[in-house]
Formats: sequence, structure tokens, C-alpha cells
Amino acid sequence: MTENVHEDRFIRFSITMDTVLKKIQKYKNDRLSAYGLRSMHLMPMYCLFREDEGLTAVELAKKCSVDKAFISRITGDLKDLGYVDFTEKNTTAQYKRHLCLTEEGREVMRCVNGLIGEAVEVITRGIPKEEIQTFYHVLYAFDNNLIALTGDND
Repeated sequence: MTENVHEDRFIRFSITMDTVLKKIQKYKNDRLSAYGLRSMHLMPMYCLFREDEGLTAVELAKKCSVDKAFISRITGDLKDLGYVDFTEKNTTAQYKRHLCLTEEGREVMRCVNGLIGEAVEVITRGIPKEEIQTFYHVLYAFDNNLIALTGDND
């Protein structure tokens, strides 16, 4: 009996998490496409938006919980779009140079922040703040427990 309860919880949890992530991804892709962006571009741009002095690729990878190769690909896309550039032009060590948003990139992020605010408003509509706080508390506990289970902090 207990085994079935665990299996049911695991299946419900897994399906729900997959479904929610797919819906979030679709929403982000739909809204970001107007700016030539995809969901994978959002977190690096968001992190750079919050850092006036910019970040190195290593720092950005750490803040976004992704590897440096991913950041290299994404920042290449963002440079091509004119949203990101390097603050130092005179050093050849690319990994030491700080990436920052261009003024165009900052303007895009101001618009995107408005979209994020609207999305959060709709997603949390009708849910008391205390329940949202509890949700995040439990979600972070799940994450920490999964780190302990897998040994993977990424």
C-alpha cells in the first residue's frame, strides 16, 4: 500500500513539474520572440540587467547555474542581436572580459520585466501570499533534498 502511495506521488509530481515547465517555456518563447529571443536567453539577460558593471562569462554561468559553453553560445546570440557587448575591448582573454547589456538590451529587458510582472500577477492570482511563501519554501526544500539525493548542485 505504501509503495503505491509513493509511486502515485512520484508520478503526479513528475508530470506536474514537466507540464508546468513546458508551459513556462512556451510562454517565455511566445513573448520573447518579438525581440528575437528564446527562453534560454532570458536568465543571462536578466542577470546582466541586474549588474551595472557587467559580469565575466564565468560569473554569468555561475549565476545562471549553467556551464560556460552554454553562456558562450548564448552570449554569441545576444551579441549578434546587439543586446550584449564586452565592457573591455582591449583584452584578448575573453573569459576575463565583462559582458554587459547594451542600451538596446537594457530597453528590451525593461519591456521583458513588464511581461514578467504581468505573468507573475496572473499566475498567482487568487492565491494568498502566505500560500505562495509556503510553496517556495517547499520547492526550495525539494531542491535541497534532490541535491542531497543526487549529489548534483547544478
